Amino acid sequence: MIVIFVKMNVRRTISALSVLVPLVAGCKGNTLYDEAVADLISRADDAIASETIVPRPVDPAGGYTYNVITSHGRVLADCGAAYNLSSDRKYADWAADILCTYARMYPTLDYHPESWRTAEPGRLFWQVLEDSEWAFNAASGYLAMKEAMSSESRTEIEDKLFRPMAEFLMYGTPDNTKNNFVFNRMHNHGTWQDAAVGTIGLAIGDRDLVMRSLYGTDLSGEHGGLLQQIDELFSPDGYYMEGAVYQSFALIPFLKYGFLLRQFMPELDYLDKNDRVLAKSADAMFGLSYRDGFFRLNDSYAKTFASKDVAEVLPWLYSIAPEKKWLLSIIRDCSGRVGADNAGKKAAEDIAAGLAVPFRPSSLKLSDGPKGEKGATMVLRGDGENAPVVYMKACGQGSYHGHFDKLTIGVFDNGNEILTEYGSARFNGIGPRNAGHYTPLNRGYAMTTVAHNTLVVDGKSHFEGVTPYGLPHSPRVLAFNGAGGELQYMAAVDSTAYPGVRMERWTALVAVPFLERPFVADILIAESAVPHRYDYPVHYSGQMINVNVPYRRPAEMKALGDDSGYQHLWLEAEGNCADGTAQFTWLAGDRFYTVSTATGTDTKMMFLRTGAADPDFYLRSEPVYMLREENACSHVFASCLESHGHYSEKDENSRDSLPLCSAVAVESNAGAVTVRYEFKDGNAVILHIDKELTML
Repeated sequence: MIVIFVKMNVRRTISALSVLVPLVAGCKGNTLYDEAVADLISRADDAIASETIVPRPVDPAGGYTYNVITSHGRVLADCGAAYNLSSDRKYADWAADILCTYARMYPTLDYHPESWRTAEPGRLFWQVLEDSEWAFNAASGYLAMKEAMSSESRTEIEDKLFRPMAEFLMYGTPDNTKNNFVFNRMHNHGTWQDAAVGTIGLAIGDRDLVMRSLYGTDLSGEHGGLLQQIDELFSPDGYYMEGAVYQSFALIPFLKYGFLLRQFMPELDYLDKNDRVLAKSADAMFGLSYRDGFFRLNDSYAKTFASKDVAEVLPWLYSIAPEKKWLLSIIRDCSGRVGADNAGKKAAEDIAAGLAVPFRPSSLKLSDGPKGEKGATMVLRGDGENAPVVYMKACGQGSYHGHFDKLTIGVFDNGNEILTEYGSARFNGIGPRNAGHYTPLNRGYAMTTVAHNTLVVDGKSHFEGVTPYGLPHSPRVLAFNGAGGELQYMAAVDSTAYPGVRMERWTALVAVPFLERPFVADILIAESAVPHRYDYPVHYSGQMINVNVPYRRPAEMKALGDDSGYQHLWLEAEGNCADGTAQFTWLAGDRFYTVSTATGTDTKMMFLRTGAADPDFYLRSEPVYMLREENACSHVFASCLESHGHYSEKDENSRDSLPLCSAVAVESNAGAVTVRYEFKDGNAVILHIDKELTML
């Protein structure tokens, strides 16, 4: 590979920041942008007016030294923007002083005292990811202000801080070279390290650092670097393999560094690479959402459209995809802010000009994998704000943030999550809770298959709960119809999660005139040549109202099992189903929900709750119920999830608290499956599966 690097100089470097930092001219009458500039100046002025202490790194996430050092990186970026706006040397003087202080401390630092918690140790912080974020912010600020600093300060800062920091981020140390692995890894940590080293390269005029950030440490472009990351982390549809929650975090370095690179290396077409896949990522990220929050796929938490990293990338996404005017409505109505940069200025101007259009997500299928070869995540949406939304995760493993959840589904309705996804077992940024890191229960429970709404075979997780086993495999999409109307459906099959077991799932959103609201038809098929135990857990939010299965509560609660997440589920009650239909009703918000499932006399129902074997109370206490089929070669879990009735706590009354679905029956014949959903008043819906789904 031949790489052409455009020659840089300091003056051109400073002018390049016009993409990222504010310009004085043309700001008037632009409310959101004016607010952003005023807030930026206020933050920078407050920081430099305060006593500045540079502590030696000691604390984990959320601790004093962690927070102070983190704030210094952000303030350095703010001061760079404030200097570019005002040309006031006070920002550069403060930055020079604090950067020189760090330059004197950095060579004396060993690994962070808390770095024993990770295989990717940092120096300023417990893990190298935060070192990368700090370097990224500090270097971008230095890039804007270096012309106002003395040559002595620049030499000290570059030779004693930024150069050794870039070396550490790329190669680690002789006794621990894990940083080199991460730098070249296809992962959000690698994205941040690459962008940090590249920004340092731009700031100090080191061409080699910029090249390695783009093409990896071996400069081949085949074993690391940001360009390969764009190739491999995003599918052709813009789906990011680690999920929507991590996508917004990773887009910060991709976009901010990309704007800088566009000034120096336009021939790379970085931001427009792969048919504008970074622009497409906006459709994918916000398509995996309900109202103003993202689906909790993989290691994730409750992130909304107003979360800080989402708010930060929104104007940048609009800058590279100005045709997506719906991004403006999210900026205006959800995040309510823009950055003090040209992207923020343009977004604010277009909002003020009335160009925003409503964000109306639709049903969609998002392929996974560099070539779209690793299955898909699919979403079905009903018509209207309070209509149900159903997703199926039938994609790749999602690297080491991925869960063992092939063919899992989740459901939202009426403003609530109905069938839930646990997300991660982590207290992000809270030092006293496992230093803010993932708790042992993340791998012990949250990632396990039983923590999801999908099939568990013989009480074990998919791929035995071993990520490398799952990485080469993904389900295959069988069908997708998201065109609206009375029947929308999605389907996928997987034969790799359990050797010798074939899982197939068809999930549909069905709208019929005799029901007040659409219902979710779900058909989960397990097939094997030898007998297995099939468990189907249903994770729901709300309070149980009614169940038609006689159950008994044990005198003393015990855990459901010994491993694979079962050890963290309390068995609160259990019962044997009759030959017919098991029904479980709960209340969420002001609506009732019932899952009706075809069962036999051997079907067992268990009432569960998270929190067993959890002495440190890391897990949220959440309800689950499970259907179990023992010693079966094949089985079909056919269900109807119905929303019905209304409850008013204020008025102390309810209506239609019992479901209209009265029975679910399954007929299998020569590879085809027919499910009959019977409703009161003699109504019925018959779904037939034979390569496609039809409603008879």
